[in-house]
Amino acid sequence: MAPVSLIATLSLAFGIGSALSTLVSADPIHVPITRRKTARVLDLNAELFRLRQRYRKVNTLSPPINSSGTRRRAAVGGIPIIDQNSDTSYLGIISVGTPDTRQLTQQSCLITKPQRAAPQDFKVVLDTGSSDLWLANNGCTNCPSSTPTFNPSASSSFETTGTPIELNYGIGNATGVVSLETVQMGGFTIDDLTLVSVDTTFGILTGDVSGILGFAFQGLAATKAVPFWQALINTNQLTSPEFSFYLGRAPSGNDVPDIDGGVFTLGGTNETLFSGDVEFVDMPPTERNWVLSLTGLTVNGQNIAISTGSLALASIDTGTSHIAGPTADVQAFWAAVPNSGPSPVGPGIFNFPCTQELSVSVSFGGRLWPISIQDMIIAPEQSDSTRCIGAIFDLDANSNFNPDDGNPAWIFGDGFMKNVYTVFRADPPSIGFAQLATNAGELGTPSASLAPSVPATNSAGQSDIITQTATSGAASATTAIGFVTSSVARAPGITATTSPGQSDNITPSAATATTALTFTSLCTVLIVSVVINLL
Repeated sequence: MAPVSLIATLSLAFGIGSALSTLVSADPIHVPITRRKTARVLDLNAELFRLRQRYRKVNTLSPPINSSGTRRRAAVGGIPIIDQNSDTSYLGIISVGTPDTRQLTQQSCLITKPQRAAPQDFKVVLDTGSSDLWLANNGCTNCPSSTPTFNPSASSSFETTGTPIELNYGIGNATGVVSLETVQMGGFTIDDLTLVSVDTTFGILTGDVSGILGFAFQGLAATKAVPFWQALINTNQLTSPEFSFYLGRAPSGNDVPDIDGGVFTLGGTNETLFSGDVEFVDMPPTERNWVLSLTGLTVNGQNIAISTGSLALASIDTGTSHIAGPTADVQAFWAAVPNSGPSPVGPGIFNFPCTQELSVSVSFGGRLWPISIQDMIIAPEQSDSTRCIGAIFDLDANSNFNPDDGNPAWIFGDGFMKNVYTVFRADPPSIGFAQLATNAGELGTPSASLAPSVPATNSAGQSDIITQTATSGAASATTAIGFVTSSVARAPGITATTSPGQSDNITPSAATATTALTFTSLCTVLIVSVVINLL
């Protein structure tokens, strides 16, 4: 989605090496995604308005802002995804900022050395249709009261450029300041990543979502900055210059609060989630969207005559829920569906008898990919429950679309992507699809952890063990997606350098020792426990 819609699924596998430029490969680690499912409010007019606005504009800002620097090196990573609002949004979790880590705290006469502080964690939309990263900050006005906000003052690595920016999303807008910050996802870290710290937003955020993380190309970024995923490639953190999605489908009914959402893999693929080979199709020249040329569209075995050239360009977009295309092609499609017609819901929306057979397939230059009937029906018409609203819309209705402005004519969102395993590859620029494994839902959302502890070296030379755990159902904010990015635990017997020339030896049985000290200051005779690392 060019900045709008919520999305996506993830599962990340990663290995860690040095913080230098050489890559240390590691096998992928795949972690389940949690889907949050709530009752869905159907407002197709608003949704289509947002979609049309999204693909009819280009945000601009001054010169490019480059991101550089890493703290960790990982080869492949799997990150859990949260599916929100019955497949209308898929979310991931990122960790932001660098807190002070060696402060002493004093409460009365008790002095303790606390555990290492954690960055701030936020749920964000994973969006292959936009490129910017933005978060609502703690000074945000008009943000929903449920929105967790970013506190820049709590991070020692936050830096503002002072450059204001406004992001327009059709259904709303967000304004803030272009900033630089340390951002982590599933073990991958980029320092000085461009982040828009948003202080005013209207009509965009819902629930506990704090922002959007874009996965399109730099040319689409309103900030003109290098996106997170491209920064990972530029700093040699990924084994392969690609990322992939398996998007889970919500079950019928609205009585399940938290369900698995799918798997997102950075730096490779999860071969347990698909069968056969990934069919890659080269992209036409572009520096903005992930696009392919739509070459085939069939309904009930009938080939539909569709446009070619710029009117065939299709964006593969995790930030969009449905499928939409140019007027002539969409009308030709629905004309081939018996007894279909325009919906009273609004322009560009069609319905058909709910009992009507509807077998749909699409091609992007290779094989035909079928789309499940589950993803072709939005809901029964409120005015006539025997007729169902179809999931392919006219993108051009009530818009001033210009096929020469560089925007894609077709949008294939989650309604299509739930039917295939999708791989986005940067070099050569291409998109690949594969048939889902028959048990993809089970393999993509395991109840037990598939991620072993992975040794890591941070920028200070510290040797840490990153532990990953899988979760099912509800979980706390820091572990809801099934892995730990901010909680660091040293393994038994590991020698770790805490600062230049100083080392700590952590034993299996005791990580701390308590020493009795007698103070004669504010306390009369008081025993104070001091927690210290064993030397």
